[in-house]
Amino acid sequence: MKTAEKKKRSSKSADNELLSDKLITSEYRYEYIKELFRSLRTKILMGLYNTPDKSLVVTSLEAKSGKTTIASNIAISIAQQDKKTILIDGDLKRGSVHSLFEMEKAPGFSEFLRGEEMLSAESIYSLIHETHVPNLYVIPAGEYVTNSAELLTSKRFELLKQLLSQQFEVIILDTPPLGALTDAVVVHELFFRYIIIVKAGVTNVVDLKKKLREFPMLEKKILGLVLNYAILDKIRDYYKKSKYY
Repeated sequence: MKTAEKKKRSSKSADNELLSDKLITSEYRYEYIKELFRSLRTKILMGLYNTPDKSLVVTSLEAKSGKTTIASNIAISIAQQDKKTILIDGDLKRGSVHSLFEMEKAPGFSEFLRGEEMLSAESIYSLIHETHVPNLYVIPAGEYVTNSAELLTSKRFELLKQLLSQQFEVIILDTPPLGALTDAVVVHELFFRYIIIVKAGVTNVVDLKKKLREFPMLEKKILGLVLNYAILDKIRDYYKKSKYY
């Protein structure tokens, strides 16, 4: 794919061991946990089956729920299914996808949305970064902006989404928490399904339901909830301390 090949990461193979250990699906480790992500991948792909728009928003109610970690591992798992996948860091205030994949944060998504150059398949080459995972590409968040909701509802993002849909089979957007900003809501017309990350022992389900009722158009698009930071079954002794579920 030309888009990916234009943006090679420097010293890609040598730096794999420096990648965040939160990318637990990228190698053959934590096998039971990887199987959970494979199961999640299957459910997501079934939810996106038979639709030309295989796009997904990953969000949560509150910060520090592991939303970005889950979104990144979902993206890896889907790419491992030989599906060309792109993960967009849509948190234009506190994006951290770049840190997981050991790449620069800027220039990135925010700079692109504020740009004025004509959009084409060629013009987005510099925006897309190849990762160490075959078939997986990333658009980092870029520098902090104050008008993130306005940028995400711009015609420029709509055109970008159309171009990406022509080159990638699956598009995943990691957004800020619902309880903090409306960024996850304002893109509902561009994305087909939503995954909500729930932090075990922290997320108030009543508050989450109230928040979703405020946005009925979003509620209809929810594919499911993912429970994170849960303690695993004690039978699996060597995995029971893991925070991923």
